Amino acid sequence: MRLIHKNGKEVQVGDEVVSFRGEKATVISIQEPHTPASTGRLYVKEEGGWEQGYYPSVFDCEWEGRTDR
Repeated sequence: MRLIHKNGKEVQVGDEVVSFRGEKATVISIQEPHTPASTGRLYVKEEGGWEQGYYPSVFDCEWEGRTDR
């Protein structure tokens, strides 16, 4: 399973992503979904130094290759 940005590129730790609000952040960790109902999480470090977890859709990302649904 891979996390894919809407531009078709795989998201990896260290990548810069932009939220739907236009806020830039750097990916620090990716958590795959743990149940069929889960979306997983994308953990980022924001410009102010805050580290936060978000739904992948906040950064226009989705899982490719899910087999649990």
